[in-house]
Amino acid sequence: MQQIFEDAEIPLQEKQELLERETKGDASDATAKSKLTIQAKLPLNEEKEKLWKWYLDETAKDSDKSLEASMAGFWNWTQVSLLEPYIDKFFESAIDVCKKRTTIYCKMYFTYLAPGVGNEKILKSYEDLAKRLGPELKLWKTKVEAAIVNQKRLLESYELCKKHYEGKQ
Repeated sequence: MQQIFEDAEIPLQEKQELLERETKGDASDATAKSKLTIQAKLPLNEEKEKLWKWYLDETAKDSDKSLEASMAGFWNWTQVSLLEPYIDKFFESAIDVCKKRTTIYCKMYFTYLAPGVGNEKILKSYEDLAKRLGPELKLWKTKVEAAIVNQKRLLESYELCKKHYEGKQ
C-alpha cells in the first residue's frame, strides 16, 4: 500500500479509494497510524508543506504517536526533488525544536525528519548545526555528531561504489 502512495503516476483519487477499501471497518489505533504514515508518502508539494507545518506547530493538539506515525512516512528518497527544500528546513528549525519541545518530540524529529541521504551539503549542514548547539543541548549534539560520522561513512561508501562501477565499464 505504501508504495502505491509514493508513486506519482497513480491518481490521488485511486489511492484514496484503495486505502478506504483496505481499511473499511477497521477503527483500530494501528490502522489510524498506518493511514497517517501512508498519507505522508503522497508525492505532492502542498501535502508535504502542510505536514511540515504540522510537525513544527507547537500548538498542535495531536498526540506524539500521531505525529510520529506521520513523520515515519515523510521522507522518501524516490521523491528527492520534492523533499529537497525540507533538508534546509530541518537544519533551520532543529535548535528551535530542541529548545521548545519535549525530549520525546526531539527524538522523533531527529529520527524521522533528519536527512539521511549522504551528500557534502548535508554533511556541512550537520557540522554547522553541531557548532551552533550549546551545552544545554548536549544530548542533541551527541546525536548530530553521530549523524556527521554517518554522513562521512555514506560519502565514503558512495565513492567506493562509484570507483567500483567505473572500473566495470
